[in-house]
Amino acid sequence: RLEKSGYVKRTENNKICVSEKGALTLSEYTACMSVIQQSLEKYCNLSPAIAYKDALNTICALGDECRRAILGYLKEKGQV
Repeated sequence: RLEKSGYVKRTENNKICVSEKGALTLSEYTACMSVIQQSLEKYCNLSPAIAYKDALNTICALGDECRRAILGYLKEKGQV
């Protein structure tokens, strides 16, 4: 499914690697997740490990529109 969606591609040696689309999507998820994690640590006094796990679960649960809105906000604020 990842290959059909364009997130990974095969090399000449038939090895799988991340495509440009996949790398961009990963960087977007990482940026949004980082903000959520930092907020959980700062405002909720959660440990980094718990904040990371919950930020990962949260970002995976969000839809594309919400993730793009968060990313747009981060870009507007110069955080990405």
